[in-house]
Amino acid sequence: MKRTKLSLTIVAVMIGLFALGVPVAYAGPRAITPPAGSAPTDLVAPVTVDDSDLAVYATFTLTLTATDDSSGVESTWYKVDGGAWRTGEYVTLRMQSIRHKLCGLPAGDHVVEYCSVDVAGNEELTQSCIVTLGR
Repeated sequence: MKRTKLSLTIVAVMIGLFALGVPVAYAGPRAITPPAGSAPTDLVAPVTVDDSDLAVYATFTLTLTATDDSSGVESTWYKVDGGAWRTGEYVTLRMQSIRHKLCGLPAGDHVVEYCSVDVAGNEELTQSCIVTLGR
């Protein structure tokens, strides 16, 4: 009985947030929009840089640094090898181990695509870099 009441409460809150125009979930970087009724004064997208290099790594943490001089950075998004978009500033890529082939990525080049969105809703064009995993 309590479980049903809690579920109905969560659904009611989510419907209420949706009716108010508040984003309930993000499908990726393009899902962020400025608040309804506000006129964005910031028309320039943020800029994101990465710290990739040409070295070969068994494990590498890529740092994505976004800046926006007007409204500020809302979020940074990335995906690895065409996978699902995720939000974050750090991307850790690990090579598969001999014992645990289900965990990690195979040796070779891996494409990391990324972009950032600012508070005003401006989305940066998607950029990419290559991280090489090996021994």
